[in-house]
Amino acid sequence: MSIAKNLYFFLVISLFASGFSRASDIGTEVRYLLRDIVTASLSQDQPERAHLLDEALLKHPAVFEAWIRGKTPKDLLSEAGLQLDDTLRAHIENSLSAYFLQKLNFLKSDFPKGSEMPFQWQLDHAETVQKALKPHEELLLSLARSVNIDTKRSMMKAISPVAKNELISKITEEIERVQLSDFQIVQELKDPRFLEDIKGVPKGAVKIFETVLETYFNHMTLETKQKIIIDLLSLPPSATKGQQISVVLQNSGPLMQKLFQLIGKRSTHPLVREASDQLLSNIKPFPFAEVKKRIETRTGKSIEHIFSEFNIEPLAAGTVGQVHTGKLKGSNKKVAIKILRPNIQSQAEYEFKLIRENLAPEYLPTFDELKAGILRELNLYEEAKAIARGKENYESPSEGIYVAGVAEGTEAYEDLLFLEFADGKPMNKQPTMTAQEKFQQSKRFSQFVKKWAYQVLFNGGFAHVDLHGGNIFYDISQSHPNGKQTLIDFGSTINLRPTTARSFIRLLSAIHLTNPGLILKAIQDDAFIPAEKETAVKRNIQLILEDNHIPKGQKAGFILIQIQQMGIPIAAETIHLLRGKLSLEEHISTLNSELDQLDPDKKLGRFTARSLFLQSGLRGLAKDFYRFVTGKSGRTFTPEMIARLAFEIPKYQLTKTATKVGGWLNRHCAFALMKLARPR
Repeated sequence: MSIAKNLYFFLVISLFASGFSRASDIGTEVRYLLRDIVTASLSQDQPERAHLLDEALLKHPAVFEAWIRGKTPKDLLSEAGLQLDDTLRAHIENSLSAYFLQKLNFLKSDFPKGSEMPFQWQLDHAETVQKALKPHEELLLSLARSVNIDTKRSMMKAISPVAKNELISKITEEIERVQLSDFQIVQELKDPRFLEDIKGVPKGAVKIFETVLETYFNHMTLETKQKIIIDLLSLPPSATKGQQISVVLQNSGPLMQKLFQLIGKRSTHPLVREASDQLLSNIKPFPFAEVKKRIETRTGKSIEHIFSEFNIEPLAAGTVGQVHTGKLKGSNKKVAIKILRPNIQSQAEYEFKLIRENLAPEYLPTFDELKAGILRELNLYEEAKAIARGKENYESPSEGIYVAGVAEGTEAYEDLLFLEFADGKPMNKQPTMTAQEKFQQSKRFSQFVKKWAYQVLFNGGFAHVDLHGGNIFYDISQSHPNGKQTLIDFGSTINLRPTTARSFIRLLSAIHLTNPGLILKAIQDDAFIPAEKETAVKRNIQLILEDNHIPKGQKAGFILIQIQQMGIPIAAETIHLLRGKLSLEEHISTLNSELDQLDPDKKLGRFTARSLFLQSGLRGLAKDFYRFVTGKSGRTFTPEMIARLAFEIPKYQLTKTATKVGGWLNRHCAFALMKLARPR
């Protein structure tokens, strides 16, 4: 049996590493050896591949030494934590023995009985040979360690380049044959219990995810499979299943990542939550060489010509791209440089084509909406336009609200953007604060929440909807003692149609009034509900209203998702709006919890999502009155809602201005009804 053939069987274990158990230090060395050899297979240049293979085998002498000390191939595989079937295990144990015996025969010394026998005899009696080494263990180890690197390289050169390239070719063929959907960690995602644990995700999105699990992993490119295997073998010995799934996802395309983020946020399955957290926090950056090439290609200038300083290490890496920092020459202003991942657009198009071809027709509308959202995120030129709108809608220095805009004197490109640097730290990574400082942060954030709600629902429909903690920076340093919050990453925004905005406002108002009939009418303002489904829809609405386990602020989302799962289309903008609203509510809840720890006696005020959205509603209500009094169109609230909401207002702790407006509405409700009900 040739050394290439034996090594081939040894190396393919990496391709079937469907999961890891806890491994020892020597087990880690075995996995790292395999990782480096598969890395060599990435090269397209035959001499370079042969050289990389030599270096990989030379880098891990501990594996050979463990065999000399009595570790059998079976022991090594077990300690590596590689899960294999019986047939493959037998092949690999045989090839490991061949590898060790070949290396043993390179040592120039007196070997125990058996070593002078033909190689095939040694291979057939590998256990006998290994046991015979025991009395000479220290001598052999000393000999192995005394061989200098040049001699070792000469040993490797004794294996012909043809055999090495044959080995690499066989590894590549085997990787192409591998079905990643058979990996244990992917099989775990197919567990019906996993899908049952998903709450509040549209049925269409779940079906797309199921289709991805069935087809996507078996149609990955060779390079993607190689990278997944390399990263799996690079994990530490104690790697959890969540970390393994995260590695697979990080090497997947934007569609798979977006679906998992969507589902991971709503799943109660511990494995999925862990993998989702790992995906967000441990994304591997791409090399600086690609960053440099992109900047210089797009601008036509060298990095040294553009920047007086440039940080090679990225500030942050995400599923879509990564961010570096630098200082522009001339102005010396600090900027953030946002760059899309290499080939991400082509990777996305490949995913879209593959999944669309395998998706049932009834789920295509949901798929097309998801695709449109991803394509928006993959166009930084469009994001620059959204940033400009964000400045118009949100920026208010007096309230401490800023937007990180496109850096002055720079251009926007489809895959490259130069942005103003955001002061402070993300909301989810804030330093320790005093109770007063935390209250000031809550106050500043509440001002943004009111502005966000008013702008999207009453003043044009624009909204930033990707409002997780990493996209809102807060600074309370000496430069900004009253607090400064800066919004970043406008890759995911919506422009809500007036009809959808009015429908959503009426829906929230009707939920507040716990009236199923009004809720149904509000939904019908923007969605067609067949007459034969109205009774079932109303019954489901009633069940959700009565379910005390669902917070009142989340009932709108549950109602709309339930209706969507009944086959009734809901506007994509509405779903995105709910996503943004939910993020804001979660931030308010977190801020209040943090403030409770610092101010247990509640001497400082608290802000609630309901009161903040109601204040925005009152402002919109005033705008409605102005329209009606002046004879302008664009009515949002119905007469019944305005009357009932007016009487509800005194129940809430509002600002003085809002309370005055509420009192005015309460006293002039009859006038409001008359103006609202007047035929036009």
